[in-house]
Amino acid sequence: MPLRVLPLPPSAAEAATDRSGDGPALTVLIDVLRTTTTVPLLFDAGLARVRLSPGLRLARRVAQEHGDLLIGERRGVPPEGFNHGNSPAALRHRDFGGRTATLVSENAPAALPVLEDAGTVVLASFVNAGAAARFAADPRWRRIDLVCCGFRGTPDLDDLAVAGLLADRIRRMRDDARPEGYARMAIDLVRAHAGPLPLLTASRAGRYLRDLGLDQDVGVALDLDRSDAVPTLEAPDRRDDGTVYPFVPGGGDAHA
Repeated sequence: MPLRVLPLPPSAAEAATDRSGDGPALTVLIDVLRTTTTVPLLFDAGLARVRLSPGLRLARRVAQEHGDLLIGERRGVPPEGFNHGNSPAALRHRDFGGRTATLVSENAPAALPVLEDAGTVVLASFVNAGAAARFAADPRWRRIDLVCCGFRGTPDLDDLAVAGLLADRIRRMRDDARPEGYARMAIDLVRAHAGPLPLLTASRAGRYLRDLGLDQDVGVALDLDRSDAVPTLEAPDRRDDGTVYPFVPGGGDAHA
């Protein structure tokens, strides 16, 4: 069973070629600082569904239609009319019981257009690494891709650290898992450090958050195995001005 780490999302052509393989495929999308850390924690706080939007205008319209909370930031500050920023440190202790939300994110929605047809798509980070690895270890999957969002179009250490941890755990859970390409490098990267903190703090995303005064978010992102949620993509909501990607908790059988 091929187990791959992609340091950046594939191009449309690469994604189309990859879909030629046999059997159910699982794509695990990683944007540890901060979307794939924030979303599991929102589900732990009772949120029922979160819609990822690439832009503010689209998010406002979708949220108004569905009665969603609006979550998002621009340079660390929630835009006008938004209920909350993206900070997992600020959101993790709130009660969102039964509510739904639209969340504006830069990296994850940009990656999803080329991944949405890649079988089942879930979100993972350190906070739900155990749950995500167990979900990935299910023998139904005939290929697993751990896809890193990176930072502004380039690979970054923070997402690679999560990918390495997940790849190592999945390899230990499935005897037939064959790490390929960057998967071996990502595993070696994690094993070479006593913990992921140096990798997150040295990453470009980590330095960007520190510059914004959001150091606490790096600490929250390191809270290993805190969440059992495995955010799973439902059918995308395609609009004339963009696509919104709804996720639900649990890691069920929803497919892109």
